[in-house]
Amino acid sequence: MADDAKLYEQTGFQPSLLDASLPAAERSQAFAQVMALANAGHVHAQNLAGTLYWKGSAVAGSPVQQDLAQARALLGNAATHGDVTSMSRMAELELEAQQWQAAMVWAQLFTSTVLLNTKPLVR
Repeated sequence: MADDAKLYEQTGFQPSLLDASLPAAERSQAFAQVMALANAGHVHAQNLAGTLYWKGSAVAGSPVQQDLAQARALLGNAATHGDVTSMSRMAELELEAQQWQAAMVWAQLFTSTVLLNTKPLVR
């Protein structure tokens, strides 16, 4: 439960966010809380909101429609603040959009960041 509380605090994620059995208004309210955290600069919330905007209704119960401009803004901001998951998602997003050069830049940034922050297993 402590891990759940930490996740909720960092991202604003609540199980009701993607519960398709709940009314859309309730899911939208949960998403508004995520966006409030994202707008306040929380990178995990930016990642969550950006991912939902990227995938839109392809995510069961998503409270938002696909909006690639919003997805790029949110994921890009989280990525430039060091969130490696957002870096990889930006690479995927750009690949899907056939923006090859942008995808390569994000993939290289992701790889460099991961390699610089990974300690070797053998010394």
